[in-house]
Amino acid sequence: MATQIRVTDAKAQLTLPLAFANSVVVLEIRSDEEIILRKATVAGRDGAVLRSLLPNPTDDEEDRGSDVAPCEVPVAVAGTAPVAVTRTSGGRLKVDGHALTSFLKGLGFHGWTVSDARLLLRRLAEVTEVDELAAVADKSTVGCQVGDGAKMRRGEEPNHPGERAPLNATTLAALRQLVSDE
Repeated sequence: MATQIRVTDAKAQLTLPLAFANSVVVLEIRSDEEIILRKATVAGRDGAVLRSLLPNPTDDEEDRGSDVAPCEVPVAVAGTAPVAVTRTSGGRLKVDGHALTSFLKGLGFHGWTVSDARLLLRRLAEVTEVDELAAVADKSTVGCQVGDGAKMRRGEEPNHPGERAPLNATTLAALRQLVSDE
């Protein structure tokens, strides 16, 4: 086993060896100073095999919500879709690493309409095979969160608490392309 030294950036990110490219990984956090990283195999649309490898969250972790959940189970990995869709150990969906509501606020902040956001969720459901995204597309929360994102863009106070996802131009362009392929 070769030991390598890597330097993390300000967000604690690092570049892994190419053998890990487009892989799902499991992080075993042993302490503040030690992490073990392993490639994982995901079987089934809902990641049932991977989920069985992960610890169950404590009640405290579950209460803190999707932003602090210790484990995310990949449901669809970027490469098959312009964004990765994961499920926290508590069962909440995350898109591109953000809570679904934050993702929707991010879309609204960048000028997406409610109808475009609904169409995007349906297309993401098709591409990722996460049927739950299509079900969310028909809920009123889409309009609420996209509308809050638009309010944030105008400098107004949103109706619902929470941050918007900081979506970058590349991701937004890929999402627009997914909608225009309809």
